Amino acid sequence: MSLAGRVIIITGGSNGIGKACVERLARDGASVVINYYSDQSGANALVSSIGAERALAVQADASTMAGITKLVDETVKKFGHIDVVMANAASMMMRNVENTTEEDFDKMFNMNVKGPYFLAQKAALHIRDGGSIIFVSTGICHHSVVLPDYLLYASTKGAIEQMTRVMSKGLASKGITVNAVGPGPTATELFFKGKSEAQLDALKKMNPFGRFGEPAEIANVVAFLAGPDSRWASTALAGAVVFSAFQQRANFYSAMVYLSQSNFCLLVLINFTLLIYGTFIYALSQLCWGTLRSAEVEQLTERAWFAITETCLAMTIFREELGAWFLVMFTALVTGKVWGWIGDGRVEFLEQQPPANPRLFHTRLTVSLLMSFVYDVWILRYCINTVIQEARADMMVMFLFEFAVLATTSGRSGVRYILSIIEQKMIQTQTQARLLERKQELREQRDAIIRQRQEAAASGHPADAEEPLPNPDDVDEMDIEVPGWATKGEWVLWLDLLTGKLPNASSEACH
Repeated sequence: MSLAGRVIIITGGSNGIGKACVERLARDGASVVINYYSDQSGANALVSSIGAERALAVQADASTMAGITKLVDETVKKFGHIDVVMANAASMMMRNVENTTEEDFDKMFNMNVKGPYFLAQKAALHIRDGGSIIFVSTGICHHSVVLPDYLLYASTKGAIEQMTRVMSKGLASKGITVNAVGPGPTATELFFKGKSEAQLDALKKMNPFGRFGEPAEIANVVAFLAGPDSRWASTALAGAVVFSAFQQRANFYSAMVYLSQSNFCLLVLINFTLLIYGTFIYALSQLCWGTLRSAEVEQLTERAWFAITETCLAMTIFREELGAWFLVMFTALVTGKVWGWIGDGRVEFLEQQPPANPRLFHTRLTVSLLMSFVYDVWILRYCINTVIQEARADMMVMFLFEFAVLATTSGRSGVRYILSIIEQKMIQTQTQARLLERKQELREQRDAIIRQRQEAAASGHPADAEEPLPNPDDVDEMDIEVPGWATKGEWVLWLDLLTGKLPNASSEACH
């Protein structure tokens, strides 16, 4: 992926993860600004290897306002703008709640929280549309077991994650994405500092691969977030969370159990699951229904919003039972309702006019209505069994009622579809019969006119002006009117009464 023309600031860029990111981003064509505090030789070596035309080393304390201002000003002075900021500089003192001093606290929060916050603020004024801000968090925020000495460090990175989550919404209107990467244990000088060999070996064993991550592996993720391909990725912590889980556990099941111990991880996974589920349902709807008309989309949006509001209000009775399973059942209910509404709308469309492609239309509608009915009955059966087993009034009673109504409605749509097919077959039969009758009438008229002309010619009195003869081939089905199925309205009325749905006219009268 080419990053040519992009100007990227990286704090703490002279060593560790920052250095790996500088090298990778420069290799992809970006112009890089290498911020350092004391490692001048490391920063200058990077500038020499990349070239002074595309690299700039800036000495500045990234934890102070003066240092941040200097860094941003010198970047804009040389390159004219900014595209990406990576707030990588950090301090990692091992402190627990008992041995943390005020000086330690201020130093860590100044470097790890204040610096990134105000760097984003100052740089955002110069970041072009399509740019991004990349923070660096840590996998420690999502570990189920964290050593007490990581308290202060984890607190600062927790602030980074919340900063990422909220700031991404605030800067989206300016075309700036905000993301955070959350590396697990990575082989850097900062990570090794203050740890014994025994501690490092123990940390290695926690990883299924039996090793630490490499800075270049983190740089690969940063390169993606710094490029245009990441425009739809905001708050990339979801990927870091899952990656961290698989670092801590050897298989899928244990990784999921590990993630379930954190509310934040559960939130990430729920949103990720909903994204996958929504994509699947959208693809299925395209296959079964095709592209929805704009009128259908508008009606579905209005009805879905009303249904969601109505269900949420009803759930106040069972508010103590809100949880993951409620979300699953609620999503299943909304899916069933929307699918049923589409089918009901297509049946109404069929009653008004014939489809352009009858075979495709009827195949899709038959399969979709059958899927809808089976789906509703299947979940209704589950709700009934659950209510019987638990023998108490809970949220499943509400879902039982909802799916009972839904199954009834799906059945009604199926029966209406059958009635519509019968009506169309009946009209088609009547039309063909009437068409043959009309053609026979025209043939008889034609023959009668020919005989009259022949008789007139034989008697010596031919007609002065002959009218054109009727042609049976000029008659088509569009000229034929038939009575149709006179009793269909009665069948539909009984169907509506049996399924508890009054006809539209009656509903309007009531209102």
